[in-house]
Amino acid sequence: MSGGGRLLTLDLHGCTVEQARKKVSHAIAALSPQYEGIYVIHGSNNGTSLLNYIRNGVKSPKIDYITPSLTNPGATTIYIKR
Repeated sequence: MSGGGRLLTLDLHGCTVEQARKKVSHAIAALSPQYEGIYVIHGSNNGTSLLNYIRNGVKSPKIDYITPSLTNPGATTIYIKR
């Protein structure tokens, strides 16, 4: 994980869905209030399992909304409730 402005970046390349679930859950739980969300890089060229999980399967009462990146088909932003 790395911080960049108001979004935390989480790169899931090479992860299974189960590994991604754990990393995303941890990132949401540990997210500092200085961040408004998490920019998740999941890729899109080696299948759609991670993409589908991030966009449709991530659930948390802390999530405000989830949106695909407008510039990168292999990334999605998870915005956290303020």
